[in-house]
Amino acid sequence: MIIFLESKAVYESFIQQVNQDTQDIFEILKALELCHLPNQEYIDCITSYGEIWNAQLFCKYLKSQGLSAIFLDAREVLCVEIDANSEFPNVNWKVTEEKMKTFLNSIDQNVNVLVVTGFLSKLILFQKIF
Repeated sequence: MIIFLESKAVYESFIQQVNQDTQDIFEILKALELCHLPNQEYIDCITSYGEIWNAQLFCKYLKSQGLSAIFLDAREVLCVEIDANSEFPNVNWKVTEEKMKTFLNSIDQNVNVLVVTGFLSKLILFQKIF
């Protein structure tokens, strides 16, 4: 058992999430094998699980130390778009700001630490942003 997880229920909940994520990863890998489609998006999706687990564990650790912390998966708020003229995705600041405001308004205002995943974003495809 990870020592700093405050209870058996928290530990079991985290392990259950990791097990579900692991099953998702196996399904992604199986689909890639069947379709012969390894590409960077799928690789990024699979490697992002480590980032998510790391941030979740860090948040739980901070809570075990008495801090009021909350986990945020960056994909819930950070939106990017692909520009054919750019080597890298561009942040859609308007959508990102709206999503971040919605998230911040939904959490307890006494939270003093926000643990956010890195490396992750949500790609806006086939969607016109006004």
